Amino acid sequence: MAQYISKDALVAEIEKKKKSLPLGSCASQISMECNCKNEAYNDILSFLNTLEVKEVETWHLQEKEDIYDAVKDWSLYIFACVMKDGTIQKFSGNLDEDCEGHINVYIDGVGDVDDIVKWIEFT
Repeated sequence: MAQYISKDALVAEIEKKKKSLPLGSCASQISMECNCKNEAYNDILSFLNTLEVKEVETWHLQEKEDIYDAVKDWSLYIFACVMKDGTIQKFSGNLDEDCEGHINVYIDGVGDVDDIVKWIEFT
């Protein structure tokens, strides 16, 4: 399983280490070493600021976020759904165009869509 760390927590830890450096108050060799560490911390912080932060996927409550609204393009969507009876069922979703040009969302699975309590999309 992948492990995730908070970007904010990482930045805070690096900032704390930067503040603990005794810049300018040490002998020349130690001062030079502290300045090098400070530059390295600044480089790391600069790199971290370029990273995109993504929210971790969470379950969506069907009563608040309709599964039909998750299907936004012509791709095939796969969902894991917790049903009212407590089982977990696999559903798929896709768009389809009828002969009159209307675009419809279809959600298909083992159970009834009305029995979905919460769902998450597989990406």
